Amino acid sequence: KPDGPTSPIEFCDILSADGNLIHVKRKNGSSTLSHLFSQGSVSAKVFVGDGAYRDKLRERIANHCKADEQDKWLRLVPDSNERVDRPQYCVTYVVIAKKPTKGHPWLPFFSKLNLMHHAEDIRALGCTVAIAYVPRIETH
Repeated sequence: KPDGPTSPIEFCDILSADGNLIHVKRKNGSSTLSHLFSQGSVSAKVFVGDGAYRDKLRERIANHCKADEQDKWLRLVPDSNERVDRPQYCVTYVVIAKKPTKGHPWLPFFSKLNLMHHAEDIRALGCTVAIAYVPRIETH
């Protein structure tokens, strides 16, 4: 939880060893996608701009990682006195969705527009952005 907001901010769903801040959502409508894209851009802004938040992240890493793995993950989260090497980080959005059919893309137009705006904000911070589609497997 950063200083100021009353609700916590999810840093990411998955932190990769190479600096990908991965956010994953199952597509259940445009509101779910909107939340996903906001989550990534807000998280990146707080990560880059709030040193106290990074210190809290480092504390969580230290408390949840095995001792022999801590350095590997702590290197990815600079402390409050360090500068964030922004180009090292990529906000990656993963959308789990039904296989697209002709005329029905996996990412609707307004969601693409929303993604574009959030991607601009993330790039303005100096980070990169990626998106991936994962087909949802239908079980009967």
